[in-house]
Amino acid sequence: MSCDDMTESSQEISLSDIFEAKERVKGILEPTLCAKTCFLEEFNIEVILKEENLSPTGSWFDRAVLNTLLSLSETKLQALEFAKRTGLEVIDSDHSHTMLVGLCTLGLEITEQCGPNLDAILVPYKCPSILTELRCFARCMLPHVEIIGVHLKTKKITRGEELKSSIVNFGTKGTGRQASFKRLVYCSQTVQTNSGNLH
Repeated sequence: MSCDDMTESSQEISLSDIFEAKERVKGILEPTLCAKTCFLEEFNIEVILKEENLSPTGSWFDRAVLNTLLSLSETKLQALEFAKRTGLEVIDSDHSHTMLVGLCTLGLEITEQCGPNLDAILVPYKCPSILTELRCFARCMLPHVEIIGVHLKTKKITRGEELKSSIVNFGTKGTGRQASFKRLVYCSQTVQTNSGNLH
């Protein structure tokens, strides 16, 4: 599944939707780890790595897909089975809503593991759906936290220098001021590219 496959839901996402989704996948999809790093110690910034790349498919889309599958009624399951046998497609207006609610559980999990004392949550590549849903979650529970998409020019993220520069210089607009972030979470995932896996 790609970011382009995710469409905006016409239904409003509530906190109760997110908590229900988290309970729904509990025991099936284990929370991914949050690990403290020494990545930006020289700038007195605490970086916590949210290791979504360690989920079964290496992606936060596990949350979206599992929540959707577990939300299906018996009727929908029968329709999917019929479609599989006949080669037809099932058109479901609720599909995007349950997918996006599933993505929102990432924000809830970060809050439970790291606490609310955060300055920013960073997403490692341009993905409108996860950015939108993390911002939706943050508006409700973490209004002080910035949700930032970090778009790297190079695929060599393991070196970290460009990501480091992006974090430190974010919001300075060329003034040379150091960013005011003190504690942030970086969400990693494995993305399949033409040249291999990108973390």
